Amino acid sequence: MNIWYTNEIGIEDPNRNTPFEMIPGLMLEFEIVYQNIIFHLKADKVIEESHPAEIFNIPAGYEATTIEEIETLIKSVMNG
Repeated sequence: MNIWYTNEIGIEDPNRNTPFEMIPGLMLEFEIVYQNIIFHLKADKVIEESHPAEIFNIPAGYEATTIEEIETLIKSVMNG
């Protein structure tokens, strides 16, 4: 896994509640291998903006999941 990050943007704990909590800055680019596929994600730009709370409402027909299910999925991706 390769990770590129910056401390220059000034976001406090930008990776909290993620498997990347140990990364001390905002991740701008990272690469992981999952099931022999390379995933390379790169930020093109950083925009500071606010979003209405409604954007986080669960749409009709979708179901909420537990944090445990999410963590298990993330761990399976991280451990490839």
